[in-house]
Amino acid sequence: MRRLALLVLGHASLTAAALGLVLPLLPTTPFLLLALWAFTRASPALAERLRRNRRFGPALRAWQERGELSRGTRARALVLLLAGWGFLLLMVGDPLALTGATLCMAGAGGFIATRPVSADAPGLQPARRRDGGPASISRAVTRRRTGGSAAPSRSAACRSSRAGSRSSV
Repeated sequence: MRRLALLVLGHASLTAAALGLVLPLLPTTPFLLLALWAFTRASPALAERLRRNRRFGPALRAWQERGELSRGTRARALVLLLAGWGFLLLMVGDPLALTGATLCMAGAGGFIATRPVSADAPGLQPARRRDGGPASISRAVTRRRTGGSAAPSRSAACRSSRAGSRSSV
């Protein structure tokens, strides 16, 4: 029964994380972390599949192994906490509730702000090709250097070879 509850929690968290990709105020990272936690306890195979995900795997591994966040994730979390606090300040009239929410949000913000920054955070590493080599030069630079197109097209090469064969006939 406990395993089933953890699987349901993991899948629900994963669904919320997917919604967070398209809904601007719904965070993705906390739901991914919750899904990873639940899957780690209920189904190590699902947890490993989440850790190996091409998009989210590096961030999840950095958090799980070293407690690190990327700069962007940390900045977004702090901005959203501040925005949420501002919304509460405008909407909640009860000073006791506002004080409690402020203390909770300040604690969460302090925790997030003190997490180390991931060394493999997006934007900190140079771009790489799939084969591990350096990123290719942009087409505009290549065109400028060659004085024309970035690379001759196959059809252009075929036309020139056909034209050459016609002239020799």
